[in-house]
Amino acid sequence: MKKKTIVADRYMTLESVKPDKDCNVCDYLNDYVCFEHEDMQIRKIYPNSKYTEDCEWVIYEEDRGL
Repeated sequence: MKKKTIVADRYMTLESVKPDKDCNVCDYLNDYVCFEHEDMQIRKIYPNSKYTEDCEWVIYEEDRGL
């Protein structure tokens, strides 16, 4: 069975994820990060993370039990 760890979701934003001033989609003044820049920044920190249909960034790990 795989263990699911939620890295971020639509309610919990990582403080390290910042909008790009030069992006036409990011809103730097309102601290909105477009999906492309969110994806790049989260994958830099969590390269094995996946974005799910539940709007969550998750990492799946094998649960080896005891």
